[in-house]
Amino acid sequence: MEKVNVTCPNCGKDFEVDVNATRGKCPHCKISLIFENVEEKHAENKPKPEVGKQRRRKGVLEEKVNISYIERFVDSLSGEFSPSPSKISDIAVIDLIEEESGETDIEKKVDKILKTRG
Repeated sequence: MEKVNVTCPNCGKDFEVDVNATRGKCPHCKISLIFENVEEKHAENKPKPEVGKQRRRKGVLEEKVNISYIERFVDSLSGEFSPSPSKISDIAVIDLIEEESGETDIEKKVDKILKTRG
C-alpha cells in the first residue's frame, strides 16, 4: 500500500495515511479529518520525483464545532474566559456542559461529548 504524508490542521503534526484514504483521525489529537489531494512542489536543491511533484494529502477538519472555542469555554468555568458563542453548534455543546466543582469532571464531560460527536 502506498502511503502519503498528512499534516493535521488542528495540532500541526504530520502522519501517514493510505493514498486512497478519504477520512480518518489524527493519531496525535484524535480529531476527525477529511483528506484532500494536494500537490507539493519540491525546492530546487532537493531531489525531484519524475513528474516534479510529490503526492501529499491535506487533512481538513470534519468537526462541526469550534473545538478551540469549546476548550476556552471550559477554561471559563474556572474564570479565565468569558464566552460569547456565535454558532448554534457551539451553543448546543456548551449547553451540555454543566458547571461542576472539580476540573477533572469537566474535562471528562468534554471528552465524552466529543467522543459522541465523532
